[in-house]
Amino acid sequence: MGEKKGDQKVNIGIIGVGGVGGYFGGKLAQAFQGDDRYNIYFIARGTHLAKIKEQGLILKTHQEGELRCIPTLATEEISQLPPLDICLICVKSYDLQQVLLALKPKLKATCHILPLLNGVDIYDRIRKVVFQGNVYPACVYVGTHILEPGVIEQTGGTCKIILGKDPQKEDEATLLKEVLKKANITFEWTKEYWEEIWSKYMFIASYGLITTIYNKTIGGVYKDPELSEQVKYLMQYIKELALLEGIHLKETSIEESYHKASTFPYETKTSFQRDYEKGTGRDEREIFGATLLRLGKKHGLSVVGIEKIYNQLV
Repeated sequence: MGEKKGDQKVNIGIIGVGGVGGYFGGKLAQAFQGDDRYNIYFIARGTHLAKIKEQGLILKTHQEGELRCIPTLATEEISQLPPLDICLICVKSYDLQQVLLALKPKLKATCHILPLLNGVDIYDRIRKVVFQGNVYPACVYVGTHILEPGVIEQTGGTCKIILGKDPQKEDEATLLKEVLKKANITFEWTKEYWEEIWSKYMFIASYGLITTIYNKTIGGVYKDPELSEQVKYLMQYIKELALLEGIHLKETSIEESYHKASTFPYETKTSFQRDYEKGTGRDEREIFGATLLRLGKKHGLSVVGIEKIYNQLV
């Protein structure tokens, strides 16, 4: 499936215009602004949505400077979307189930679904609800956040999407690849996407838990010998779980993942940490700590060390 012909428009939905969705959705909206072959739809809420409606989304990037990104429509209601050809799911894992139930009627049978969420079981979670379309397992390293309502700031990361084919399908994501290229979004199509997803999980779960528990930035944890040991303990545990799940990570995966922190500015906070600090209970402790406990018990690993770390969040 390539670019659509004739009068058919490509409807692209970005579900969740926070740090990740705002960066990639902003790039898409900016790239196709004024091109009536593409419609870009943002799902956002609150004062962030109000500002986007008023001024567009302001995207502050390292490479391209400040961009003003005007979508076709910005709304809080998924029900207002047309049938989608491409859908980027960029909500947090704790909102995923509710979003999928609302989104399911809006996904075409051929829809290209790109989930950009943290976690190693996101594909399975989606497929329990959504049976149509093509779901491309993916991960991304991008240091972005909402600086203020209506403004997304990039602070680090490679901003590269790593993805692969739907395990249940043979589709090669031709339309999605074309759209990403036109929007100057860096991506890599690979057969080793599960290895990439688990490698990212090793990084974000380990640093996410430790930065949050000890109220330190990524740089603060990386430079602290004792906290670094806890990070490496979690990474080793995740590597063992991956192997038990049939995923063979590189011999150097722990060292590479640990030192990846040096590519982010010292003061960078993890997304889990930022959510936890709000004190609402709406954060990713389930996708990180609880998932480690569940998989550890599933495979008969000792969970004593993980429980000790996880219980500090409760």
